[in-house]
Amino acid sequence: MLDAFDEKKSAKLDAQVNVNGNNDEDCVEMEVVGEVDVQGDSTVAASTLVPKKPKNKGPLDSYCMRPEQARAKGKHLQTTMNQHFKVKEREKAHQYIADWFYQAAIPHNTVLLDSFDLMLEAIGQFGPGFKKPSPYMLGIPLLNKHEFLQVQKEQWSSIGCSIMTDALDRSAWKKLNELGCSLGVYFLDAIDASLEVHNDKYIYSLVSSCIDEVGPEKVVQVVTDNASNNMSASKLLRVKYPHIFWTSCAAHCIDLMLEDIGKISMVHNMIQDGKSITNLLYRHVRLLALMRQFTNGDLVRAGTTRFATSYLNLRSLYDKRNELKQWFASKDWAESSWSKQKAGQNAHDLVMNNKFWSQMLEVINYFEPLAYVLRRVDGDVPAMGYIYGDLLNANKQIAARLNENKKKYGPIWKIIDERWDDKLKTALHKSGYFLNPSFFYNNRQEKEEEVMMEAVIECATRMYPEDAMVQDNILSAYTEATCSFGTAMALRQRNSPTISPGSF
Repeated sequence: MLDAFDEKKSAKLDAQVNVNGNNDEDCVEMEVVGEVDVQGDSTVAASTLVPKKPKNKGPLDSYCMRPEQARAKGKHLQTTMNQHFKVKEREKAHQYIADWFYQAAIPHNTVLLDSFDLMLEAIGQFGPGFKKPSPYMLGIPLLNKHEFLQVQKEQWSSIGCSIMTDALDRSAWKKLNELGCSLGVYFLDAIDASLEVHNDKYIYSLVSSCIDEVGPEKVVQVVTDNASNNMSASKLLRVKYPHIFWTSCAAHCIDLMLEDIGKISMVHNMIQDGKSITNLLYRHVRLLALMRQFTNGDLVRAGTTRFATSYLNLRSLYDKRNELKQWFASKDWAESSWSKQKAGQNAHDLVMNNKFWSQMLEVINYFEPLAYVLRRVDGDVPAMGYIYGDLLNANKQIAARLNENKKKYGPIWKIIDERWDDKLKTALHKSGYFLNPSFFYNNRQEKEEEVMMEAVIECATRMYPEDAMVQDNILSAYTEATCSFGTAMALRQRNSPTISPGSF
């Protein structure tokens, strides 16, 4: 039995990673204690696994900071003798870390996170024998204890949150997310709905159960796409939760605007002509290499949506128009076999035609202001306070880019307004516009119009139905720029592009 135990212990230690190169000092010790009779006559030692006792801290340890303490105080940790002299051991440890990154396909820049440094130091302080957490522990117990999630949940009561629902695919799964507006996204649940009919009643039941789990008093709005079943479900929600807004996804609405603009005959033809050029160049390896030599880069760029990608590619083509003209006029192109083919001749004629480029610029001017709004609403910074104002600015920019020619910008405005009026001109959007300091204080007279004030009053009444003091006083300090709104910091940060209005 002792031989079997020693053999098993030796195999276990051999399987452990030991960057120190020794087998005794840093390994967990096992002791053999007690005796027991086996088969009556013979007596052998009974093996009991006893872990090595942790080293006691000495008097100097009280003067040393733990890694998290040092970081919290903005101090650097002193380099130890081991860190300085254990070059080979460090190289081995780095290789094991690299192997894990490569096998798990984890982005390499994650090593720059402070949490990664803390993890390594905590493992090093624990010493040999540290056991990794199980997938279950990572997914539930440790996640629920995470400090950020606890802070986020606590903030829902004061700043509110949004429930977002989206389909992972069109037939099988529905995904529910919860968003703490200024603190980030919190994944709540994923539901297999492959056997259900996705009508308004079913969607309402999913969202309603989610609201009840979070707490109705903490939810400001529900965000979904613009499908008809979602819009029907919103009517059912208002009956049970009159204070909660049901809002259409702004990114989806703006993408639909771009899609509608893309259906205009001139815009559609321009997109197809641009694709014919890029398809020719990217279909052949040698042709692509020659193009890159002349343009010093690529032409194709990927956007968040299909029509955003079309705009980006047109902008990229237009920015490289002079280089493309030089290339198609060069000897390299004339002597290539592609110049004799129909697709090559068509691309050559388009690139060398100045009217083609002037029409492309006009189409870009249709798209570009809206593409800016799409980037804003599809980013990480909360955008509710910007949607209304950004769309107003987009209309103004489109008109200015088209030299205030109403025959040109009029149809584009009509397309934008049809989607905007239907989905993105709710009381919540107007209130966000009114309560955004970067918009309000620049033109107070326009913001204090009756329609805007009515929207703010509606939101205050719905969100604070039983708090008359809040309803009466919610605007006084803000509109007069008193209290915290009149501080030097608030004045300085009114027009900051990176600070959300919720941060004031």
